[in-house]
Amino acid sequence: MFKKVALILGLILFTLTFSFFMTLIGMFVGGNFFTELELFGAIGYEAGGNLGLLLGLVIGITLSLYFYLKLHIKNKQN
Repeated sequence: MFKKVALILGLILFTLTFSFFMTLIGMFVGGNFFTELELFGAIGYEAGGNLGLLLGLVIGITLSLYFYLKLHIKNKQN
C-alpha cells in the first residue's frame, strides 16, 4: 500500500514540476519571440506562460498516467 501511495504522490509531484518548467519556457518564448500572442486577455510573456502551463499540465498528466500504468502492470506480473 505504501508503494502505491508513494508512486501516486511522486507522479503528482512530477506533473506539477513539469508544468512549472513548461510555464517558465512559455514565458521565455512568449516574451522574446511571440510578443503579440494573446490568450485569456493576456499578451506576450503572460500569455506564453498560460499556454505553457496548460500544455505542461496536459503533457504531465498524460506522462504520469503512462508511467503509472506501465509500473502498475510491471508490478502485477512480479
